[in-house]
Amino acid sequence: MDLKGITAAPGQRHQLALLPFIIIGALVVTSLLLLTSGYFWLAIIPSIAVISILVLSKRPQLATYALILFIPFGAFKKFSLGDMEINITWLIAGMVSVILVVQTLVAKQAFTRLNMSLWPLLGLLMLSSLISTWLSPYPDAANKSFLLWLAALVFMAIALMTITRKAFFDTLPSLLIGSVFISSFLGNLSFFTSITLFNHQQLDGAFSRNLGGALDANNLSLMVIACLPLVVHRLIYATTGLKKLFYLAILTNSVLAVGTSYSRGGMLVFLLASFLVLLEFRQTYQARRLGFLLLALTIGFSAFVVMMPETFWQRQSSLTDWSDSSLQRRTAYLYVARDAFMQNPLFGTGPDTFYQIFADTNFARLDKSTGRPLGRYAHNTYVEVLVGTGVIGLTLFLFVIILALNKFSRMRNMYLLNNQPRLAHLLGGYRLMLINVMIYLVIFSEAQHKFMLLGLVLSQLAERYYQKPGQDDDHG
Repeated sequence: MDLKGITAAPGQRHQLALLPFIIIGALVVTSLLLLTSGYFWLAIIPSIAVISILVLSKRPQLATYALILFIPFGAFKKFSLGDMEINITWLIAGMVSVILVVQTLVAKQAFTRLNMSLWPLLGLLMLSSLISTWLSPYPDAANKSFLLWLAALVFMAIALMTITRKAFFDTLPSLLIGSVFISSFLGNLSFFTSITLFNHQQLDGAFSRNLGGALDANNLSLMVIACLPLVVHRLIYATTGLKKLFYLAILTNSVLAVGTSYSRGGMLVFLLASFLVLLEFRQTYQARRLGFLLLALTIGFSAFVVMMPETFWQRQSSLTDWSDSSLQRRTAYLYVARDAFMQNPLFGTGPDTFYQIFADTNFARLDKSTGRPLGRYAHNTYVEVLVGTGVIGLTLFLFVIILALNKFSRMRNMYLLNNQPRLAHLLGGYRLMLINVMIYLVIFSEAQHKFMLLGLVLSQLAERYYQKPGQDDDHG
């Protein structure tokens, strides 16, 4: 581990000098034991673990970058070793958490990098969730969700402690744009070719949906739309024509990805998000470029109409067909949510328990193989939170989001007042990323979505890394 700059007594220095030999000895013994056992194929794991620990002890921010890169590739973050399923992101988060705690304690430093004004509200939200879990008639589901909330707080803590100033202004936008682009591009490529790895065929075979590296087409659509303002920011402030073409290609891929996901709600959110992007960056438009912008939009829309198959337009037109089974189910979700809330208005039935509640209603379908009733998610995060943690939990949840957005707005306005438009629009892009996520969560259930959690952290870092006029702000 990185011991540079750490002072220690003579006896402690002697112990620290022995530490590498202890680690090497443990590595050799563990590897030999595994080689002589029935699990010889695991013998390489200790070496990988030690190398990873050494690298992360030097550069813990790499763990945060890896966690962010994995967000659009949720379908590939797990693998099996024999009968054991391993989640790569949990391994990374666990290792870097231990490293950060040990480094801070050994260096006798305070955990000042964890400072965040949202912690008190998040603490109250966790307390509310704990009470809801304790009172829940579905303890298994509630306990699992509560643990996911704890994991979400760990993710936020890691990001707070490792995201540097340069990462905030430069690296993170590149990571978010790049990871989502690769995931969605692979899905687009799969959609228009015979590759099936990054697509999902509907059960009736009517059409396939772009998954990219995600587990769900709607989640892919959410992430593409969330990154839209960051792509536009890079496009506007690109310094060369080649860079502008590069980000224009990413933007084109984003539009196609939302379309090939076949998400009807996603297309509506995309249109709203596009309007918000135009509104956010309205001060950057120049009259002589409006003609080119209109031409590009016309060409892009025409190409989209030509490329998308007939099944896409048929699915979009079903939005007005109330006999559609999907729309009928979403109406049923609201009825179930209303009844569940009326029975437990304050603390709810336990976090993430809507699925179990729906399975106990007359709306539930039966599993053909087991005969058991199937649950359904509400396809609305706010409904999930309201049913799971009651009006108290939803109020705290909304207050956290509002305070984060307010922080973004305040810092963005400070940059505008100081005549720093590029940085102001970057913060505006971050803010709009969080807004887009929260809009999409009206039609998608995931209360701990990492893009939302990352947006909360970035709102706090916007104040921590505020740059006054005259400071070096060349970050991309």
